[in-house]
Amino acid sequence: DGKKIKLSGPLTKHSSTDKLKVIPNTYQRGNVIVEADGTNITDISAFKDCFDIDDGMDNEWACCLSADNSKLFVNAPYFVAPASSAPSGYENGNDSTGDGTREYPYESIYRVTSDIHYNNIALDYTIKVAGTITGSQHIVKSGDSVYTDYSANNVINTDNAASITIIGARDLPDDGKPLDGISCGSAMPALYFSATGVPLTLKNIYLTDGCTGLRVSSSAPVYIEEGTEIKENSRANGSYLAKGILMTGGTLYIKGGEIHDNRMSESGYTT
Repeated sequence: DGKKIKLSGPLTKHSSTDKLKVIPNTYQRGNVIVEADGTNITDISAFKDCFDIDDGMDNEWACCLSADNSKLFVNAPYFVAPASSAPSGYENGNDSTGDGTREYPYESIYRVTSDIHYNNIALDYTIKVAGTITGSQHIVKSGDSVYTDYSANNVINTDNAASITIIGARDLPDDGKPLDGISCGSAMPALYFSATGVPLTLKNIYLTDGCTGLRVSSSAPVYIEEGTEIKENSRANGSYLAKGILMTGGTLYIKGGEIHDNRMSESGYTT
C-alpha cells in the first residue's frame, strides 16, 4: 500500500538460495518494493537476488531493477486470450472483467494499452497471447490517422513504455510453427503499430487473415524474432493491397521467422 523496504546497508545471504519473499498489498506493475536510502547506499544491484515476489497464481510477477540501480519494482507480462476456446491451461479473455494476469486475461491487445497508458511508467512490457485472438489489434500514437477510433486513454509513447514485446504464451512445437497469434478476419492489419519511439519485438506468434500481417507507422525499430510467422494475409483494402509487412516508418530487423503466402488477390502474390 505504497510502503517499501529501504536499504541503508549491505545484505549478506546465508546461502545462494536465500530470498526474502515480498508480498505487496497491491500487485501493480511498476510499484517500487525496495529502494536505496540514497545516503549509505545508492546502488542495490548487488542485492537484487535477495528478494522474490510471488502471488501464488503463476502470473509471472518478477522483481526488476530500475535503470539507475536504486530501486526494485514489480512487473509481469500481460496475458491476452480469446473470449472463448482459450488453450488448455489458460483462461478465456475478457476486456471488461479481466486484469491482464494469466488468471484473468484480457481479450485484446488494445485493452492492454489502456493499462500501460494509465500506469504511465516507461517499463519494458511483455504481452503474452494464449491461443488465437481475433480482430485487428492496435497499439497507437496520439493523432493516429489510420486507426482514427482510438481513445486518448490508449495512446502509447516513450512516456509510458520503454519497449513492447508480443510473444506467444506457449513454447514452439517441434515443427517451429507458433501455436498462438492474431487472426484478423477483416480488411485491416492483423497488427497495427504506431507508438512513437517505442521499440516493438514479435516472437513465437503468427499474424494472419488481414489486409496486412503487420503495419508499422512509427519511428522506432521493429524486431521479428524466431518463431514469428506472418502468413496468408489476402484481404485487399482500397489502395492498400494485401501484404505481409507494410512499413511507413521505423526500421525493420528480421532476425528469424517466416513471411509467406501473403496474396494481393486469389491469383497473385506480394511480399
